[in-house]
Amino acid sequence: MFGDVEALESHEDKEIESWNRRNNMNNAYTQRRKIEISKQAELRRKGKSKAGERGTDVEETDEITSTSAKISSGGIRNLEESKLVDFVLRLHPQEKGIQRLHRESMRTSEEVTIGHLKKFLGKKLVYEPYYHFQIFIGLGGGKLVALDDGITLRDIRDAISDKGSGKIMVLQYRRFEV
Repeated sequence: MFGDVEALESHEDKEIESWNRRNNMNNAYTQRRKIEISKQAELRRKGKSKAGERGTDVEETDEITSTSAKISSGGIRNLEESKLVDFVLRLHPQEKGIQRLHRESMRTSEEVTIGHLKKFLGKKLVYEPYYHFQIFIGLGGGKLVALDDGITLRDIRDAISDKGSGKIMVLQYRRFEV
């Protein structure tokens, strides 16, 4: 998904070591976080000024995503950030045995699978085994379709949901013991 992870980790380790030598600092993690936070703030400021000029949010997010991908790669080849997907993960209305999520609205990588979401639900709601969860998406007419564990959010967004309408995907979950 992101290229060679070992190469990324070794590159970051070398970067941190050289920075520590340069600045004689013991806590490289804290300094690295400060740098990344300032970069994020700068990207947000640039994004707001560009949005005011154009007035289209889609182009703004594409530019910010490509800019952050360039910054984060830092000289490592074949390293790209995946695009993000907004969706709502809501408790099925007929489910009474488990809690609902405190925050239903989510944004995550489009590479996340339904299996990952089930694991997330299992950990977040402290429910085992996590594979007892079923995740659905609503189609027209109130019809729900159960989603397979291997399907990614990108597949759902592209094939099933109404991406052209501007609506956010709404997924529902419930327990289903096999």
